[in-house]
Amino acid sequence: MNKDEMRNKAREANYYAIGEIFFVLLPIIVILITFGSRGNFGEVFKLPEWSILAAVMFGQSIIKNIHAVGKSLNSGTLNYYQFGAVIAFILILGLVPSLVILSMIFILNVLPTWIYIAQIILFIIALLLFFFASGSAVFTEGFEKR
Repeated sequence: MNKDEMRNKAREANYYAIGEIFFVLLPIIVILITFGSRGNFGEVFKLPEWSILAAVMFGQSIIKNIHAVGKSLNSGTLNYYQFGAVIAFILILGLVPSLVILSMIFILNVLPTWIYIAQIILFIIALLLFFFASGSAVFTEGFEKR
C-alpha cells in the first residue's frame, strides 16, 4: 500500500469511527437536552448511564480489536504481545472498573463524589478507545497475506 492509499484508508477509518461515536453519544445528547430543559443539568453526571455506556464501549473495543487482529493475521503484521497488552488494558483498567462503579451506584445509598468523577473519566477513556478501535477495524480491511 503506497502513502496515498494509506492516507485514504486512514481518512476512511476516521470517518467510520466518527460515525460510530455519534451514535454512541446520541443517548447522552438526549439525556442532556431532557435534564437541561428541566433545569437540573448537574444531575446528568450522577446517572449510571455513564458507566453503562463505558462498559459497552470497552466491550465493543475488545471486539473491534479482535476483528482487526483477525485481519492482521492474514498480512503477517500482528504482534501478539501488543495485542495481549491492549486487551489486558481494556479489561483490567476499563471494563472491570466501569462495572464495579456501576455496581456501587446501584448498591450504595450515599455515593461519594469520586464515583461520579470516575465514571465520567472512564466514559471519556472508553470513548477515545472506542474511536481508535473502530478506526483500526476499518483500517485493516483489505490487508492481504503478502
